[in-house]
Amino acid sequence: MNHPLYCFTMNRSLYSFYDLFVTRPLLRDLYREQLLVSLTAVWVIFALIAVIIYYKPLDKPRYANLGIWLLVALVACVTSAIWGIVTCYQMAGRRLPRNPDNPQAGTYFDQGGSVFFGFGLELALLCFLLYLIGSLIVKRMAINNRNIPI
Repeated sequence: MNHPLYCFTMNRSLYSFYDLFVTRPLLRDLYREQLLVSLTAVWVIFALIAVIIYYKPLDKPRYANLGIWLLVALVACVTSAIWGIVTCYQMAGRRLPRNPDNPQAGTYFDQGGSVFFGFGLELALLCFLLYLIGSLIVKRMAINNRNIPI
C-alpha cells in the first residue's frame, strides 16, 4: 500500500504514538524521512514471527519452559533494537542537511549514538510487549507450551 495518502496518515498517526516515548528531535527526523511505518513494521513482524516460532515449531515438551520462551523473546527484541539502531546510523551517515541553503542548521539524525541506542531499546520494549500479548492469545492453541507461566 504505497498510496501517498495512506503513508501520510499512517506516518502521522505513528508520530502521535511514538511522541509518547521517543525524543522529539529524533522523532521529527524519522517522520521527515518516513521511517516510522517501516520501523514499526519491523518490530511488529519480528514479534509475530517469534510468537509463531515458539508456538508452532517449538511446541514440544522439551521446549515448554519459561527459559526458552524468554530466549525467543530476547532474540526478537534484540533483532528489533539492532535494526532500529542501524537504520538511524545509516541515515546519520548520509549527512542530509536540514536546510540546504543554511549549512549552520545541521544535518538530520545528528542526535548521536546514545539517542539511537535509547530508541533501539524502546523498539525492543515494544517488541517484547507485542510478543507477550501475542503469547497470551496464541498459547491457548498450543498443546505443550500452554503450561508455561506467563
